[in-house]
Amino acid sequence: GHDGPGSGRAFRLVGNRVRGVRVWKVTLLTGAPMLRSSLFLAVMTCVFASEASARTGFAFVLTGAAEIPPLTTTATGSGIAVLSDAGDTLLVSFAFRGLLGDYAASHIHGPGTPTQLSGLRFTLEAVVAPDLRSGTCENRYAIPASEVTWLTSGLFYVNIHSLFAPNGELRGQILADATPTRRSSFARLKALYR
Repeated sequence: GHDGPGSGRAFRLVGNRVRGVRVWKVTLLTGAPMLRSSLFLAVMTCVFASEASARTGFAFVLTGAAEIPPLTTTATGSGIAVLSDAGDTLLVSFAFRGLLGDYAASHIHGPGTPTQLSGLRFTLEAVVAPDLRSGTCENRYAIPASEVTWLTSGLFYVNIHSLFAPNGELRGQILADATPTRRSSFARLKALYR
């Protein structure tokens, strides 16, 4: 295991091999502040690094402005997704914070362009903070072959619903991005944290 950078010791990172895949576990240490979204995404890059090498990566930024109609909120979020080599499994990871209302649900919708609403495809199981205004998600889904084209064409989006905005407070289009498929290391993680 490794302690986080700086004297604050914000987290502990431990790597294990599970069913032939390298999995990294991040533990917040006592008194540590909530990790920034950039650190969370760097950690998720490590989590997916073994499975993701040579696979298709995606990224998304969650904003109220992307909602239909656009919504004014101070909430923010971002995430990554990785499609397996076989094209039958989608790994999704994201973080959000600052919802104006208590968290209600999160989903992947599609097919839909940034100016369209569309049906629910996957329910995203989030781990929500005690204040119910921030959280993280790490999920794995079986994706039908018929929907992979929608994903690779940018026709899926993530929507986070809150009691303030039941139809969605944060939305982000899932777009192709090679970043999640790059190999990572703890040294790279520390560099991103600074």
